[in-house]
Amino acid sequence: MQSGDVIRVLVIEDDEDDLYLTRELLQEVRARQYEVTWEREPAEGLQALCSQAFDVALVDYYVSGTTGVEILTRAVDAGVETPAILLTGLGSEDVDFAAMQAGAYDYLEKGSLSSSLLDRSIRYAMQAAGARSELAEKSALLETTLNSASAGIALFNRAGNLVNWNSRFASLLDLDAAHSAAEFEALVRKRLGDLIEQGRRPFELRRSGGDVTEVRVEDCPDGGRVVVCIDVSERIVFQNHLVAAKEEAEAASQAKSNFIASISHELRTPLNSIIGFSDLIESDLADSRSNETHRGYVGHIRQSADHLLGLINNILDLSEIEAGRWELEEEPLDLCHVVRMAVALVTSLAETSDVDLQLKVEAGIGLVYADANAMKKIIINLLSNAVKFTGSGGQVKVALELRPGNGIALSVSDTGIGIPSDAVQRIMEPFEQVDSGSVRRWEGMGLGLPIVKRLVELHDGSLEISSVVDEGTRVTISIPPSRCRPMVEQSPSRGAALVS
Repeated sequence: MQSGDVIRVLVIEDDEDDLYLTRELLQEVRARQYEVTWEREPAEGLQALCSQAFDVALVDYYVSGTTGVEILTRAVDAGVETPAILLTGLGSEDVDFAAMQAGAYDYLEKGSLSSSLLDRSIRYAMQAAGARSELAEKSALLETTLNSASAGIALFNRAGNLVNWNSRFASLLDLDAAHSAAEFEALVRKRLGDLIEQGRRPFELRRSGGDVTEVRVEDCPDGGRVVVCIDVSERIVFQNHLVAAKEEAEAASQAKSNFIASISHELRTPLNSIIGFSDLIESDLADSRSNETHRGYVGHIRQSADHLLGLINNILDLSEIEAGRWELEEEPLDLCHVVRMAVALVTSLAETSDVDLQLKVEAGIGLVYADANAMKKIIINLLSNAVKFTGSGGQVKVALELRPGNGIALSVSDTGIGIPSDAVQRIMEPFEQVDSGSVRRWEGMGLGLPIVKRLVELHDGSLEISSVVDEGTRVTISIPPSRCRPMVEQSPSRGAALVS
């Protein structure tokens, strides 16, 4: 209400003198302008009040054989929201109480009326009506929100009494909402027990039919609590499916590992026999010049069998690592000696491929706490790969160096074909190769680097690859200081060495 607005007043009064007195009091108010409409009869007054065309109504307590309380009661029942003030010539607490019960906003005695009192009562009634209307709109909005929510919601006041809830709350607790408020609250407490007061973490209730409701209890700023119920049946089914899928995948992975281990064992045994018999035949034919051709055949048998056995050993090694069955036999290890042995084993292959193989060992390299067989496999795999992918006339360098903090770096670099940047991560996975087309120039199953990477990680180390296509590749293995030990006794040959 702004200054200068005309306030429309309906007066329901059967005494014309009282009407004139009321009108004069309103005219004395200078801050506002009142427009008065008079209705003498109760029926016409009620009809005018129900029209909702007025800002406020002044209703006499006695009006032509009826009471203002009855008029206000009928108006409220009809949904009238216009604020009403009851006027009477009698001062009585009973009348005051009856007026308030009927919906009056105020109760004034005619004998003590003044312009300021009447003006203030009208303003307060209009403000209270506006606040009540706003509260009703918010309550209706809250009710609509509650009933449209997919979750079940219930509100408890600070005294712990249930004051509001939606139908979803009842259904998610398998309760009948048709009971009275007190009966329904008793059912809720029987269903949830003392969980509301405890405000404990989310808990689950199983409903009839096997569905599951998750119940959350949250504190409100005013000291009350809000209980939220959510149907989590589909989520639990989905979680169960995920668990089942995970278990199925793990079982399939285990079956794969078991299959690889089994077939590797089955193939390894006859291959060992082939190799053994080839050795016997080759030794029997050693002195026979006429059997030179047969000796060549036997050599091919042996070479092919060795190659196949190496592939199977790689498959078996990888399966054991991935299954977590590879156990390191760790001991203080002279890594320089292991590197030299590996270089010696690959030297023949390098010479056959016309590749210059060099070794450089920095002075001061101590012992490494590691598995000797694993370290040997790591170094031989890296050297074999470097030689294989380096063309005739190329170079492969092996370097063993100290790192800051007393760690050790083992690097193998070559001048070979290099690796595309988008393939570096891919070739760390089993059976992946740089040359992955249907026509391949290099033999192998793509297991060397994956085995190396996993064995290095078992030793708490890391593997890094830097490569440029057509220029070469450098693979660096970093061994952490925690696995490095000083050499108790240095050998005269432990300075920097160069092996061609």
